[in-house]
Amino acid sequence: MEKKNNNGMLVGILIGIIIMLLVFVGLFATGTIGFKTNANTDNGQTSENNQPDNSDITSSEEYDAESIAKEKMPTVLSLVHQLEGQYILYAYCGTRDTSDLTKGNFYYSISKKYKMLSELKEYLNTIMTKEIYDKYFLNDSDKYIEQDGKLYCAYAPTDGLVTRFMSEDSINNLDNLKYTVSNKTSSSFDAILSFTYSSEIEGVTNKEYKYTASFVKDNNNWLINSFEQQ
Repeated sequence: MEKKNNNGMLVGILIGIIIMLLVFVGLFATGTIGFKTNANTDNGQTSENNQPDNSDITSSEEYDAESIAKEKMPTVLSLVHQLEGQYILYAYCGTRDTSDLTKGNFYYSISKKYKMLSELKEYLNTIMTKEIYDKYFLNDSDKYIEQDGKLYCAYAPTDGLVTRFMSEDSINNLDNLKYTVSNKTSSSFDAILSFTYSSEIEGVTNKEYKYTASFVKDNNNWLINSFEQQ
């Protein structure tokens, strides 16, 4: 009698195990449960749910390169055109106001943007690399005067297109001004600034000008590290 009871218990246990296996197989087949994996695939590191882990990748689409170019290229363009050969046309000053100050061979206008030369230099160093700054910034002492809490910037009387290069505001008002971005990555891109210019006095009709710049990312700030006229 005891043997029959033992056999019955064994059959019950086996039936229970079979039922549990069937339930487990069913849950696995329907995707209710699965095996955890950290395996690599051909597409890179995967997470536990087999989705690509891009936490260390900065997408090249996460910033507005055109807006950066619009903000910074006019400043360098203004610096580039300060000289005509060895003749100084103006010293970069941002937007200017008139003044009656003269000294030596220069007239001086008042900067609306900067009160001190140190402010101007600090701004330029957020726009371009040291190499570009050293190449184009006019650092002679007679180009800037700090007086009465104002910054005075030298210029020589002139006209034509060069007057449009004297500030970012006048550059941004050039006809058909356009920015074109290329070679965009997470840490660099290239841009072209182009516009057309007409002047009866200068005998120019719809002449196209193009300037190319390269940008690099440095400590989360974008700097121009090359600038050329095409």
